[in-house]
Amino acid sequence: MNKVNRAGWEQTDQENKKSINKLSDYKPLLFVEKHEEYVTWDVMLERAEKHGVTLGINEATKILEIQEEIPDSWQGFNIIFPGTRFKTNTNQLQCPFIYYNKGEWILDYHWYLYDFHHSDIFVIVNIHYKNGKIDHH
Repeated sequence: MNKVNRAGWEQTDQENKKSINKLSDYKPLLFVEKHEEYVTWDVMLERAEKHGVTLGINEATKILEIQEEIPDSWQGFNIIFPGTRFKTNTNQLQCPFIYYNKGEWILDYHWYLYDFHHSDIFVIVNIHYKNGKIDHH
């Protein structure tokens, strides 16, 4: 279920507006390091800032429009979009993510109290990215 316009939700940030024209200009970036079992919401946001990750809900919905361009190697990962955060009508913070399920990519929201694991990635700009492999930083 795509929950873009949820009743009572408030966007809590000023999203950096970027335009995704070609998904081939982007690459995945693991932000949970190999030695970590998981990271918290705050650590995820720190790493997003460190790597300049500003993609948010606008880019998530654009990627869904061109999902046939998403490399097969990204299936099995949750693509997190920390550039947009929402406060729900019950005051819970959430950020958008997309995931692959039964032949399609789906938009959902990650609750701030849930941890992030090795299946969670950012998408970052990389003009020279062509091979579909996950970048381990």
